[in-house]
Amino acid sequence: MVRKTVAAGVLFLIFACTEQEKRNAKSEVTDTETTTQNDDIANEAREWLMKNITNYFATEELGSLDSFMQKMTTAEYYEYKNDATNVDLEIDGSLTETQFHEKWKNKFDTSKAGIGTGFLISGQDWDKIEFEKCDLISTTEKGFLFDVILKDETFQSKYPSKILVVHLGDGYKIADVIGEH
Repeated sequence: MVRKTVAAGVLFLIFACTEQEKRNAKSEVTDTETTTQNDDIANEAREWLMKNITNYFATEELGSLDSFMQKMTTAEYYEYKNDATNVDLEIDGSLTETQFHEKWKNKFDTSKAGIGTGFLISGQDWDKIEFEKCDLISTTEKGFLFDVILKDETFQSKYPSKILVVHLGDGYKIADVIGEH
């Protein structure tokens, strides 16, 4: 009777270990599939970002840049960057620097807003903006953070920034540009 109990216990232990190994193997496959899927989505976001920034700076009608920016950014970031660009200008709706920081301090790092500068680059003039670098830094619940360096060979300028891209129901959007002004 003791042998039967020990034998049954050994069989149960072998069966339990085998089932645990199967669960671990399934978990590893699922983790690998999830990682691959996340990599694919991050690559898709990166391609979207590069294509849209390239098209933005290739736009020949400067008057259409604002609408292009609005299409490629979240509504909140668009308002934030417009406020930053227009700080202390004598136009309707412009804010003082203090008002700007107060309005946006809880949603953005206002010290990196690029006050008084344009969208994506600090220069007012450019010839041909190209990517020197566009690397994924991290994937968060908010989206994908990219380390970007834009350059303009003609003006011998480089524009480093961190760009947050989020996925919304209708595609990708830029949710923040943290410039190094």
